[in-house]
Amino acid sequence: MEIKGIATSIVDRLVAKTVELGQGRVAGLIAFVNSKGYIDSAAEMVFGEGVSLRKVLAKITTEQDLTLFELINLLPENAVLVKTDPGSTGIIEHPIGVDLLNTPIVKIGVKMGRKSGIGIVYPDSRIIDLISYEEDLELKKLTVKTMEEEHALVEEIYDLSHEFLKFYQKLAEVEISEVEFNPKQIKASLKLDTIEIKSIDKGLVEELVNKSMEIEQGVEVGTIAKVIDGHVLRAGELVTGGIGYVPSRKLSSSYTDITGISSLEVYSKHIPLDTVIVHTHPGGTGVMHSGDAENGPDLFGRPIIAIGHDQNGKIKGATVIEVSDKLAKLDGEYSYANDMYSEAETVDEEIKYRNMMHDIDKEYTKLSKPIKIL
Repeated sequence: MEIKGIATSIVDRLVAKTVELGQGRVAGLIAFVNSKGYIDSAAEMVFGEGVSLRKVLAKITTEQDLTLFELINLLPENAVLVKTDPGSTGIIEHPIGVDLLNTPIVKIGVKMGRKSGIGIVYPDSRIIDLISYEEDLELKKLTVKTMEEEHALVEEIYDLSHEFLKFYQKLAEVEISEVEFNPKQIKASLKLDTIEIKSIDKGLVEELVNKSMEIEQGVEVGTIAKVIDGHVLRAGELVTGGIGYVPSRKLSSSYTDITGISSLEVYSKHIPLDTVIVHTHPGGTGVMHSGDAENGPDLFGRPIIAIGHDQNGKIKGATVIEVSDKLAKLDGEYSYANDMYSEAETVDEEIKYRNMMHDIDKEYTKLSKPIKIL
C-alpha cells in the first residue's frame, strides 16, 4: 500500500497540540488511508509526555478492557500510526513500531514551534530481520570476554542505525477534506480466553535453570510452552536472553521460524493462542511485576510464568500472570497517573501521583499467582 500523502488538517492538528503542550510533549493518533492512497481520516488524538500504545489504540474502538494484543489485532489493513516528534525533522531513525503493529509509521517533526518535515516507514521484511539481528548483537555483548570484542560489537550495532535510516521516506501534505471516523465500526476480531495455569513440568523448570546457570549471572532464559489441562509442558527450544529480559523476537524464535515476519504476525498466526511464555528470574523467587505483565499477557496475549532461582541454581518457586481484563484497567490507571504526574503544578500534586503509580505497581505484583512444579 503506497501512501501518497496525508491531509494537512490532520498534520496541523497534531502539530498545534504539540506546540501548545511544549516541553517535548507528543501527540499521536491512528489514521486511515483511503482507496486513492491518501491519509484522510483519523481517530481521536491523544497526547502527553509519552503517547502510550494503549491510549492511541483505545481511540479506534468503543470496546472496553481489551489487552494490547487484542487492540493491535483490531487494526484494519489501511491503518497508520501517526505521531509528532518534537526536536526532530521527521526522520525515522529506528522503526521498531512496524514490528509490533505491522502498519506504516508516520512521524511529524516539530522544531521551533512549527512543523519541520514528515517521514514514513512501511512494514518491510528487511527491517524485521534487522531488528532480529540487532537483538542478537545486543545479546552477544554478554558473552564477549575482551574490551576489543565488545568494541567491535558496539560498532556493528551503531552501523545498523545507518541501515534503518535507509527505509524512511518523505511524505507529502495534501489539501484534502477529512472523512469522519466512527469508532463504533471497529469490533474485536480476536478475543482471548483466560487459560488457567495450575502447574509446570519439573523437567522443563530444571532445564531452564540449568541453562541459566551455564551463562552469565542474571541472564534470563525463556521459551514458549504448551498447556494441557492447566499443566505447562515444553513445546519450543530454550533461548538465552539478556540481564533482566528476553527479547520478544528471540522468545518467539524458540517456537517457530520468524525470518521476515513481524512480531504481530508471529504471535497472531504462527504461535497457537493456547501457549504460555516461560522465563527465569535469576536472584528472585518468581514473583513478577508490571514489566512481566506488560510483555506477556498484555502485549502478546499469553500467560507468563517466572521461575525464581538463586546463584547456585536452587529453584525458589514459580508464579504465573494470566490474561485478564485487570491488565487493561491497571494500564489505564497507570497511564492516567503518569500523565497527571507530568502535568503536576505543585509538590503535593507530584507526590500524590507518584504514590499512585507506586500503588498500581503493587497491584501488578499481586497478579502473580504461585503454581506447582510437578
